[in-house]
Amino acid sequence: MVVSTKVIAVIVTTKCTLRCKKCVLGIPYFKEQKHDTLENIISEIGSIFQIYDFVERVDISGGEALLHPDITQIIDYTAKFKEQFGSLRIISNGTILPGAELLSLMQRHGEQYGFLLDDYGHLSPKIVRTQELLKECSIPYKVNIYHGENQYCDGWIDFGDFKYRGYSDEQISRVFQNCHTSQNPCITLFEGDAYFCVRSMLGYKFGHYDLSAVERIDLRQNHQLLAINRQKAATFGKYPPVGCKHCNGFDTQNSARFPAAEQL
Repeated sequence: MVVSTKVIAVIVTTKCTLRCKKCVLGIPYFKEQKHDTLENIISEIGSIFQIYDFVERVDISGGEALLHPDITQIIDYTAKFKEQFGSLRIISNGTILPGAELLSLMQRHGEQYGFLLDDYGHLSPKIVRTQELLKECSIPYKVNIYHGENQYCDGWIDFGDFKYRGYSDEQISRVFQNCHTSQNPCITLFEGDAYFCVRSMLGYKFGHYDLSAVERIDLRQNHQLLAINRQKAATFGKYPPVGCKHCNGFDTQNSARFPAAEQL
């Protein structure tokens, strides 16, 4: 059995330079913003590539990923698994410049390693200089514009609070089927676990509900549970997660849009 997925998102920190009200990762709502340790992150990455044979893309994210003091070592470690993923990108919000050591490392890995820059206008004061540095180093990058009249994807989506919605089975199925996550799976690694749905993860982390055994993979016990974890990974996305019952939905076609990065 070959186990693969489209995206693995590694959340290396919940510290951020912005406090976005509708942040998809709920960063401002964590009681404590902190960096995960290098040891934990390396362990997560090593375990996930035992479970998944191939991943189309790896995203290194936060918070603001460039705040992490060990970001260069994290990126360097991913190179051990270069044959198991198509591309890697660091997601940054244009408030911090990447360091020279990180740029040199990314440059050595060529087209496979790059950046996704979220441009929030005046909230991203270093976005232009970041692009200049990446061009100078021939590091691939993409910029998503989140200000002005023509925002990327017409802006952000409001998933709502975590209250139980009282959806019927048919409504839950519709929320799930129309969800961007079910159509474009992104497995989130956070604090030693892997989650199919980031919304379900947040509801669980914030204490609103529990998750079923098939919605979360414990990466800390991966050596003992590898066969079980691979089976879980293979079934990720086949059934609606509990978060669907507590969510407005992530319908990229029909959900209302809001201006990105409104600050708390």
